[in-house]
Parts: sequence; C-alpha cells; structure tokens
Amino acid sequence: MEKVTMVERIKNLMHDKNISQVELAKLCKTTQSSLSPALSGKMKIGEKFGRNIASALGVSYNWLLYGDGKSKKEIKKEATPILGEASCG
Repeated sequence: MEKVTMVERIKNLMHDKNISQVELAKLCKTTQSSLSPALSGKMKIGEKFGRNIASALGVSYNWLLYGDGKSKKEIKKEATPILGEASCG
C-alpha cells in the first residue's frame, strides 16, 4: 500500500471542499504564488505553514502531517448526539 503524502492530503481536502489554491492561500493569509510551490512539491512545508493550512482546511496538523488518527471531518461524521439517547428508569 502506497503512503499518502501531506501534499496529497492537502490536495484531497481541497478537492473535497471545492477550494482553489487562491482560496486556500487567502484562508492561510498568504498568496497563491507562495502556496503553489508547496503544493507542487518544490518547497518543503514547514510546521508554521502546515499548521496554517491544517487550520484553514479544518483538520488537525498531526492528521495533515502523518495521516494518523482521523480528520476532524471524519470525527464529526461519527459523532452521535447525546440528547435523546439516554432513558430514565
């Protein structure tokens, strides 16, 4: 099984959320010309930039970096409302 890279996870999330590079750059308070080399693999994504991207895409930095655990999106899908589930005696 091939390992998914951080850049691939970013691109997948951008596709899922229908976010362009320009839109993601705005969310990260940077420019598309700064973001583009990172998404093409020409520039390493540092921790600060990676955390900004993760925050903009609504996932944890750890998930974005390693793919470990679940993205916030997956956690929300599994969350069950507490109200209405308990019954009293």
